[in-house]
Amino acid sequence: MSIPSPQYAGLSEDAYKDRAVGRRAPGHEEIVTIEGERYAVLDHVNNQSNGYQGTVYRRESSGEIVVAHRGTEGAVNDVLTDATMVT
Repeated sequence: MSIPSPQYAGLSEDAYKDRAVGRRAPGHEEIVTIEGERYAVLDHVNNQSNGYQGTVYRRESSGEIVVAHRGTEGAVNDVLTDATMVT
């Protein structure tokens, strides 16, 4: 089953919400609804040392996994990390 583009966009937006960091225990995942589809939040990462932030979701209807990476938010550390990736 294929995830429609509007759902990917919604997950990308949802990844910017502030959440508790770490893997969720089975049965204790937060459920978010994107474009009428239910997704369980499996994990949220906020690495202070390199600025990486992202959220792992599982589509409830199919079991598909999506990793949504947050982009650069303008912090100096984020910009410096991005610069090292292209040089």
